[in-house]
Amino acid sequence: MMSQDGLGQDLPDQQAKPAVSVALCTWNGSAFLQEQLESIATQSLPPHELVIFDDCSSDDSVEIAQKFASAAPFPVRIHKNACNLGIRENFSGCIGACSGEIIVLSDQDDVWMTGKLERIARSLNDNPGAAFAFSDALLVDRNLRPMASSLWQSLQFSGAQLRAFQQGHGLEVLLNRNVVTGATMAFRSCYRDILLPVPVGWLHDEWIALLLSSVAWGVPVGEPLIRYRQHGRQQIGGGRRSIYQQFLVAREMTRDDFRLDAEAYRAAEKRLQERAADAGRGAQALRQKVLHLDRRTRIHASHLWRWPLVFRELWSGNYKRYSLGWKGLAQDVFL
Repeated sequence: MMSQDGLGQDLPDQQAKPAVSVALCTWNGSAFLQEQLESIATQSLPPHELVIFDDCSSDDSVEIAQKFASAAPFPVRIHKNACNLGIRENFSGCIGACSGEIIVLSDQDDVWMTGKLERIARSLNDNPGAAFAFSDALLVDRNLRPMASSLWQSLQFSGAQLRAFQQGHGLEVLLNRNVVTGATMAFRSCYRDILLPVPVGWLHDEWIALLLSSVAWGVPVGEPLIRYRQHGRQQIGGGRRSIYQQFLVAREMTRDDFRLDAEAYRAAEKRLQERAADAGRGAQALRQKVLHLDRRTRIHASHLWRWPLVFRELWSGNYKRYSLGWKGLAQDVFL
């Protein structure tokens, strides 16, 4: 059965399989949306439903979605925001509207491998204690031509970091930097109350991966499951910054940037304490990240306190643990 409003029955061969909701957010995505929708329609494990939240597009994204919904082999629900909310709030709304046991995030401009949903669902089924899974991706240009590296290579997702996730220690990686891309992510909907709404100061994928790693763990799937399109109009991409580009970003950061980062992680700690049944380990780890960012705020606010605080964070190993090692140290000393 199929419907635009989502009313319908599961396919017979879906009954013994987890109900998978795809949460797809659109905004002026008509150039690539049809290809993404077709790749979702041809999955070896069809989704239980596709939920589309459009962020007040001025192009024909909604019309493309409506036409697809009229012939899709699964229920499709489409919601158009009355005004532009931005990617964070749009994904919060879309995730909240999903009804499946597993929620798979989708961008509007990628193309999925045929076995993506089946592979990601199997990874969670094989790891019942895991809260989420994420995969590698092929980086492609706007015409889907392969680029030089995969997403994980571009992110410099190392073998040591991969093993940390495999051993249930992904939080340690994420407290240093985010390596989980939303377009490759799926998570169990039973954790949704902890996650929503995504607060100001966070990208939805960073927030979801961090909180879920604080209360459970995530499964890395080494094979690329999507073609992750890189083009000039995308809001978030997977390209690697050069050392010089990283330097330019670091040079522009002020004490207010560190203060805002500290407030963001403080919000994550508070969310865990308020909503997680067992927030102990995760909240404690987040508290240490907050304290480190508070000290870096003070470093950039006062030359008097710079050197004692720098030496304290260096001696304690906090630069390596929370701030990209020597890069964070160099930023505090020289910039």
